[in-house]
This record gives sequence, structure tokens and C-alpha cells, in this order.
Amino acid sequence: MPYALVPALFILLMIGRIYRPRAAKAPGEPVRRHPLPLLSRLRLHAWPASGAILGVAVGAALGWVPSWVVAVFLAATAAVVLVPVAYLLTTEGIVCGWTSPRRWTEFAGVARRAGGARLQGIGGRGGLSVWLAGSHDIDETVLLLRRLVRGSYQGHAAGAASAATPDNPARPVGIASASVR
Repeated sequence: MPYALVPALFILLMIGRIYRPRAAKAPGEPVRRHPLPLLSRLRLHAWPASGAILGVAVGAALGWVPSWVVAVFLAATAAVVLVPVAYLLTTEGIVCGWTSPRRWTEFAGVARRAGGARLQGIGGRGGLSVWLAGSHDIDETVLLLRRLVRGSYQGHAAGAASAATPDNPARPVGIASASVR
């Protein structure tokens, strides 16, 4: 059954997208916690889940994998997709689930794209897709991401992300929902 190791690697890749052992604590003060709806989690895991399902389907069609292994892989894929995951936005960076944090200074900007936003990497570092599909406040979250990235270069990300308060009406309207939810 060494063929079953290929789909198992895809399942491990799915787990690695939301969990890393001994990941560092998120730096900075929490600004917002954005839970990923099911549609966003499906987009987050689309490629590795497709690889796992395709690998098991090909193995089953060729008779290399017993039917109970197919059932186990389908259940494992569904279980990983159904794990509740959230993005944690802090004054210093972003964390997806229980992974290592990425600092705002690692990104050059934010681009709006279908299903969410793309944090564009700099200095040889890869970017980060922020999946927001199915959320009711996509535009508001993209605006907050832009302010946090821009503010990190200007040295005042914490001030840019402060929540509006009734006694401080001078805050821009888009910042009002930046508080931790």
C-alpha cells in the first residue's frame, strides 16, 4: 500500500496550511479575528484536497487501494476542511489558524481578488492569499489589511488599526469595525 502515501502527503499539506507545531505566538496587539466561512476553507484547501481525492480515486480505479482506504481519505479530507479556522490580524502581522505569524513588513501591498485578497510579498518572500469568500464584510477587511500594511511602513500600524470609540469621532468610518470580534 505504498501508493496510499501520495494522498496522505496531500492531507498533511492541508493540515500544514492551518497548523504548525511549535508556532510562535502572534506578535502585537489583536486588532481583529476573522473566522473563515466554509467557502473560504474550501478555497484554502482546494489544491491539496483535490490532489488527495484524485490520488485515492486513481488508486481505487486501478485496484491499488482498497475501498476502506478511500473512505478513510475522504473522511480525513472532509474533517480537515471542517476544522474551524480564523485569521488573527494584529498590529504586527497576520496568523492563519495555528501557523507561524507573518509580519506586515513582509508585504508590499494588498490586492483585491476573487474570493478575498492577496498580500503581495517582498524581498523574495511569497505572498499570502487571505480567503474571505462567503464573508459579509470582505471590502471592510481588505481596507483594514491595506491600512495595516501601509501603517507598518509608516511606523504607526497600531494607530491605524485602533477602533473608533464614541469619545473619538475623528476616526475614519472604515476603521470602526477594526476591534477584535
